[in-house]
Amino acid sequence: MDPIANLQSHHSALIDTCGKSEFTDGTTLTKIHMLLKLTCQLLDTARVSSWRYNSKKTKIICHCLYESETDQFSSGMALSIDDFPSYFEAMASNRVVVADNAREHPATHEFTETYLKPLGINSMLDTPIYSSNGKHGVLCVEDTKGERKWGIEEISFVIAIADKISLALEHDAWLNASERVQLAQRTDALTGLENRGALQERLEASFCNPEQYSSHISKALLVIGIDRFSSINDELGYRRANDILRVIAQKLSDLPITEQTFAARLSGDLFALWVPELTNDLNSIIDQIRNIFKAESSHLKGEIAELSASIGAIEVTNNFDDVDNLVRKAEIALTKAKERGIGSYALFDEAWLSDYKQKKGTESELLTALQDGQLLPFYQPIINSRTGKVSGLEALIRWNHPTRGILSPYFFLPLAMDMRIMPQIGELMLSKVFKDIAENNELRSMSWVSVNISSEQLYSNTLVNNVSTLLTENDIPGEMIELEIVEELISHDTKLVSEQFKSLGELGIRFSIDDFGTGYSSLARLKHLPVSKLKIDRSFVDGLPDDESDSCIASSIVGMAKGLNLALVAEGVETPEQAQWLKQHECDFIQGYLYAKPMPLQELLSFLKQN
Repeated sequence: MDPIANLQSHHSALIDTCGKSEFTDGTTLTKIHMLLKLTCQLLDTARVSSWRYNSKKTKIICHCLYESETDQFSSGMALSIDDFPSYFEAMASNRVVVADNAREHPATHEFTETYLKPLGINSMLDTPIYSSNGKHGVLCVEDTKGERKWGIEEISFVIAIADKISLALEHDAWLNASERVQLAQRTDALTGLENRGALQERLEASFCNPEQYSSHISKALLVIGIDRFSSINDELGYRRANDILRVIAQKLSDLPITEQTFAARLSGDLFALWVPELTNDLNSIIDQIRNIFKAESSHLKGEIAELSASIGAIEVTNNFDDVDNLVRKAEIALTKAKERGIGSYALFDEAWLSDYKQKKGTESELLTALQDGQLLPFYQPIINSRTGKVSGLEALIRWNHPTRGILSPYFFLPLAMDMRIMPQIGELMLSKVFKDIAENNELRSMSWVSVNISSEQLYSNTLVNNVSTLLTENDIPGEMIELEIVEELISHDTKLVSEQFKSLGELGIRFSIDDFGTGYSSLARLKHLPVSKLKIDRSFVDGLPDDESDSCIASSIVGMAKGLNLALVAEGVETPEQAQWLKQHECDFIQGYLYAKPMPLQELLSFLKQN
């Protein structure tokens, strides 16, 4: 056949095969099987195989090999660079290796005694298989009918097959990444348990499919809150407190109740346990949960007085018709348990719901706090890693409760979100921070002061006017103010968000991205926004310098920040070893309990004078 016609015939066959539903819908391995077999048939050759490199590219492992004589697939053979250096060098530097006489070709002659002669192979045609990270492996075509002159059309066809395998592998990698993203959206990042949204879906599914469970057996939802957890945070620091949360999460997940039992983390120190078939007495489950905290207390002896939990539960049957409020009712039971004292337990009583809706005591207190100035900024210094001096400040909200003292935002901000008063709280914080800067030269001497803003604020059409007015009234340059937002907000490519960024940027306002590395932001959007800093999330700082995963992620974020010409702040730094690692890796700024806790204004002013 004319070479050009042969080439067209081969490529037409390839296009036809890749368009078939069994190819487009099949698994990656099925697709590769079809491509290898197709190549063997069209080129009338003995063997075609797909190989992949190991991580160091010192070996290639046979992923799949098709032999025409037996019409069978196999895998598993491995070849090492130590044994065949010429071949590895050729595949690293060439787009294709054409060995008409494989036993004499410079790239393949090393195979002669151990591979080519035993298998009767005379000719080889090899080309790399690529992935997004470079060369992934090798496509190898082998012929046993004597020395073979590979034509240009055959070489072109084999390269096209390798490219199709590359596409199949990339599609598979994309699917795996998508699955990981979906899993992350359903999973609590700290503990690995299901989050509140995933738990709600599970509850709804349980009642949509009641036939899965015995109709005469009750279901139970328990909500577990760690007692005095804000004090534990203050006493032990975030790192140790997070360790406690992880341990509790694992032990709750491992409770030997039923196979269908699931644990979830609702928020902060709040966990849930869903038991769709309550075969045991509920009190025995309560005892098992309490034993978890008793056991963990023994490990913390001397660090805190005691670790305990309050528990709220609701028991229902298959015909329960208020699944939307199931979690809320268990949380109401938890509230009642906490009212009874540390380590208490309460089973939900339907009468509590109306009582809860009428009183809403904490909500009323929070509204009063908003009106009476009980909400105020604490400031945490941010240290320049090169000079060791305070360069900036982060303003963090606290509630100075008249009877309970200083309360963490973890206590009241979730409630504020439910009450839809986050914009008002955000405006109040901006106003107080701007006023503090205007009235204190020590704050004016900072390079910047950052203020956290919520999604509700960012989406508010009054934000730009409010910031502009505050800048003018307090005579503050916009360049001194940094607005801190969580990473996921910049992934929302809405017209309003883009306009907000643009308008605030025109005022000189810059943005920093908080908790960077925990969301799914677009790097392309980062390049076109007035973002000046990235903040490495404390969860990646915790394990430094010993945890290999944390070190790898932190190094990647440092490199990304440098590549985007952004400053980098590491938050949650609590040990000299963490600080030393960050300095060595050229992280620009360090923030954490190692240097200073968040503090009220007057305490901050004293701190700044001393430092």
